Amino acid sequence: MKTLFFALLKGYIAISSFFAMYFASLFWIGSKEEWEYQVGNHFWSFFGGRFFLVVIAGLIFFLLSLLLNWLFRKSVPYKKKYMFFEFFAVIIISILLVLKTIYWNG
Repeated sequence: MKTLFFALLKGYIAISSFFAMYFASLFWIGSKEEWEYQVGNHFWSFFGGRFFLVVIAGLIFFLLSLLLNWLFRKSVPYKKKYMFFEFFAVIIISILLVLKTIYWNG
């Protein structure tokens, strides 16, 4: 029963993380002209800033996932390689979402 509850919570955290990262990658207050100017003239700083925002959104949920692993550490064994996989998944998904957003809106 504890493993099912753990799996449900992990799934909820994963889905929430993806949606938070997706909406963070779409966050923009300025106009379309400002967007195009930033992408055209300051691509790497614009990419870095958006990437940083999306990674922060993902890492918040990654920390929740680590807390969940810690709370269920006796009933559900969780290896460090899975934590590294989750961390690198957050990074790769962040890169893909930012690139998709930049080129989709550009």
